[in-house]
Amino acid sequence: MKKKLVSVIITTYNRPSEVLKQTIPSYLMNDCIGEVVIVDDASTLNSDATIMELQKQFPQIKYIKKTVNAKLPAARNTGITNAKYDYIHFGDDDNIIMPHAIDLALATMNEYGADVVGIRPLLLDSMEELDNIPEFLHKYDQMNGELVDMSKLKANFYLNPGKVIEVPLCHSAFLIKADLARLVLFDEKILGNAYREETDFLVRVKATGAKIVFNPFIYTLNLPRDVATGGCHSGPKYSWYIWAMRNNWYFLNKNHAILKNVFGVKSSPLVLQFYFILDFAQRGVNKLFRKLLKVSNFE
Repeated sequence: MKKKLVSVIITTYNRPSEVLKQTIPSYLMNDCIGEVVIVDDASTLNSDATIMELQKQFPQIKYIKKTVNAKLPAARNTGITNAKYDYIHFGDDDNIIMPHAIDLALATMNEYGADVVGIRPLLLDSMEELDNIPEFLHKYDQMNGELVDMSKLKANFYLNPGKVIEVPLCHSAFLIKADLARLVLFDEKILGNAYREETDFLVRVKATGAKIVFNPFIYTLNLPRDVATGGCHSGPKYSWYIWAMRNNWYFLNKNHAILKNVFGVKSSPLVLQFYFILDFAQRGVNKLFRKLLKVSNFE
């Protein structure tokens, strides 16, 4: 039987070399990897030397350096166009993926007859948490809440439902059949920080009739923000929020019919945008409260 191989697509922009040297090799810790396509979206940092150094150790790495910064959706489409295997996994340049995660995602796809398999994204608060992964996972396993609320377009994929389940969409780290990715492609009109680019992609994937499942036993670790500088969080924080609101509004209006007819979302784009802004405000208040509490406990 022909071995099933996966093309991993990782886009990068102005990530420090020490981050790339830690994250990219983690994707090679899978038996099914045929290639890792790294698309550099015209970084101003000297990423070339770092990637060429990694290529000497991992010949599966294919490096594409764009001359003009076209933002994340365009960079991912470049990766899709250049991927040569039947399956694609979208990774992130600021994530360490668990060993054999993509092997397990491919096995999940086969077992459940899925077209897309999402994995669990977990955020490291500090690099020290890497020293005790079981304790780190236990912290997240104790959290409760709703995995997906399509009525407000909210998802908490760090939660553990305890089993593989079918979902309406998933997080940006996922395995997909390459033909399906080529059919849908990412919307290159989603600019700035590219907020909603994966949600836009996945709702259109679901609209084709595709089956999406979530495996909570496979995870990827997002490095702390103070370590993984660069990427979509480059620039002032207020700019990130402005682009997030702009892209969310574009997404809601563009996909209103799909959200209504495929997902049963009854609210108008205006109401959904209100929920979105309210959620941002609540998170901001909670973050400020945690900072004040930390200072108070320190004193």
